[in-house]
Amino acid sequence: MNNTYELLMVTSAKMTDDESTALVQSFYKYIEEQDGKILYADVWGRRKIAYEIADQTYGIFHLIHVEANGDSIKELYRQTGYNDQILKMFLVSVDDVTKARQTYQELKENPKKNAELIENLGE
Repeated sequence: MNNTYELLMVTSAKMTDDESTALVQSFYKYIEEQDGKILYADVWGRRKIAYEIADQTYGIFHLIHVEANGDSIKELYRQTGYNDQILKMFLVSVDDVTKARQTYQELKENPKKNAELIENLGE
């Protein structure tokens, strides 16, 4: 049974944008070989990371929504750990990928809304 997941991959900023995209697409290929689907993919580009990882303070961010079985996601997570060009990967299970995507688009269009959400966490 397939579930939906949101992956945030941070690749090394020492790579070119094309190299980073090719690396992430190699993981897309793995997901598709395991009968999974790439539902949405966005490249956020180069961004400063909150803390230094492998002597790097910047990374290239990729947001990916996938539908796949748990075993293939577990193996994907394991494989990314062996690749020095992947600085970090965040993985969450998503119940409603359409809603997650819609929320992402709203925050992307109105960054102030994100700041308001963070402010409200303290209440």
